[in-house]
Amino acid sequence: MDALTHAIESYTSRKRQPLTDTVALAAVKRIFRYLPTAYSNGSDLTARSEMAEDAIASGSPANTMKPVTKADVIRIYCGLWEK
Repeated sequence: MDALTHAIESYTSRKRQPLTDTVALAAVKRIFRYLPTAYSNGSDLTARSEMAEDAIASGSPANTMKPVTKADVIRIYCGLWEK
């Protein structure tokens, strides 16, 4: 739910930008798609992975940060993330 809140905050921010709007809306759509499955079946690794990615993507726009890509998510999981 926190990821959904972050995505909505990003989309409704006064500092919103077209790129961050796109990332936020994509995150909302994916959260609505995968959250029910991740919640009802915690062993569904696909749904959990998608939600983890959405959690990162929904917090990343923050309207001043660069959006996180799938490659960035892989780097984070592997411990290779550099700010």
